[in-house]
Parts: sequence; C-alpha cells; structure tokens
Amino acid sequence: MTAWLVGSREHITPEQARDAVAWLSDTLGTQAADRIRTGGLIGHPDAPDVTFDEGVEHYSGASQFTLSIMLLNGALVSTLAMGDPEWLRQLTSNRQDHRTKPQSCACRKDGVHGHESSA
Repeated sequence: MTAWLVGSREHITPEQARDAVAWLSDTLGTQAADRIRTGGLIGHPDAPDVTFDEGVEHYSGASQFTLSIMLLNGALVSTLAMGDPEWLRQLTSNRQDHRTKPQSCACRKDGVHGHESSA
C-alpha cells in the first residue's frame, strides 16, 4: 500500500494530492492537519516527507499509520480513478504508458504525465 502512495508522486500533481487529502478529511469529518502527514507520501505540498518509521511514531503505532495509508489510497481512487481500485496497479508497474489507458490516467489535465515513458 505504501508503494502505491509513493508511486503516485510520479502520476499526480501537488494539487491532486491536496484534493485527495481534503476529500479524505471531509469524508471522515477530521481536521486536514490530521491527514497531512500521510499526504507527504503522495507529494502534498504542505506535508513533510515521511518515512514509515516517522509515520508510525506520529500516529502512535503501526496499525494507526497503516489505516491512514489505506484510507489515503482510497482517497486517491475516489478522487482520481472514478472509484476503480485497479488504477492503483499502475503506480507500481515498471512499464507505465498512459497512452494505452487515458480514462484511468491521473495525469494533469493539460496532458502532461509527469514522467517519461520508457517505451
């Protein structure tokens, strides 16, 4: 699950990361600041970069940090993938060519992918 979040940095903009964290906070009825720390994994512009150990410490345990990671993956799926969890698979794939699946691509609206295809 962490690999999906870290991999999303190459596919989404900072604004999309911010939107995912805001969606999660709104959906759960929590303060955005409660979710910002995990947002660092996806490139949220207001969040620090976080290691797994730092996240565990911040959330007072591995189970709470893991829950936060799982929820943020769900927020990405909800805000960027039209609810399709299969979208997450591209985030850890070694071969990512968005031209084959534009409907599931979370690239910027101007068509810039944020990474270069190795094809």
